[in-house]
Amino acid sequence: LRLATNLLHAPVPTAVFASLNRATPAPMQRYAESLNLRYVMERSQQKPLTTVWQRVQRGFLDRAETARWAANWQGRWHVWRTLLQPTRTDTGQLILQQIYRKN
Repeated sequence: LRLATNLLHAPVPTAVFASLNRATPAPMQRYAESLNLRYVMERSQQKPLTTVWQRVQRGFLDRAETARWAANWQGRWHVWRTLLQPTRTDTGQLILQQIYRKN
C-alpha cells in the first residue's frame, strides 16, 4: 500500500497505515517496506515458461514469496505442503503425463 501511495500519490489516511502496522508482524512490515517498483515488476512480469524445470523453479520461488507473507508457521506450512501434493498442480500433472508417455 505504501509503495502504491508513493508511486501514485494516492491519498491514504494515516489511520489506515497505523491500523496496518498494528496488525502486521514487524518482519513482514520490514519486508513490505523494502519492496520497490523494480522488484514488483520483475516478479509480476516474467517471461513464459517453456520447460518443466523452469516451472518447478518458478513454483519453488512463488511458494517462497507466498510463504513469506504468511502470518505464522501454520500459514507457511500450508503454502509449502503443496509441494507434497504434486498431482494438484499443473506442473505435477505435466510431469505425470511425461512419465506415463515413457512407459
